[in-house]
Amino acid sequence: MAVTHVDEVLAVGRHRNGVLRITIACTGVAAAYFSLCLHVKSRHLGDAYRYPTEMNQPFAPPDEIDGARVLRWAWSGNEPFGQVPGADSPDIFGLAIATYNDAQFYRFSCDRNWDCIQDGLYDSIDEAISQLPDQYRHVDAVWVSMSH
Repeated sequence: MAVTHVDEVLAVGRHRNGVLRITIACTGVAAAYFSLCLHVKSRHLGDAYRYPTEMNQPFAPPDEIDGARVLRWAWSGNEPFGQVPGADSPDIFGLAIATYNDAQFYRFSCDRNWDCIQDGLYDSIDEAISQLPDQYRHVDAVWVSMSH
């Protein structure tokens, strides 16, 4: 990383959902090269959130989504699986099968930061996977077992 006229560059560790949080504070012009894509939340003191710029690489979810333990997951890569029907719906890049109690299973449809946008309740993992709606079949899902 090359940064000019900088007061502070700080990687403060994991933020919510296991995303790396980087803070860059500067008084002048900053030029930085990252092998990451940055989302800056403000103009001057930015909280930057990263996701891999090469989205074809699987981007694993956190161990839990909305408090449920993730058992299996799939990542769509550069193209989303699809969208939740409705206005202003974000693209779905991650699918996760998770459970709160090992008796029932949820399929979470997530944005590129693994924030849950929609969920569905199923009696088994196989049912949650096999009943994937057509709206999420723009890219084939390759399911990965979570290692806890």
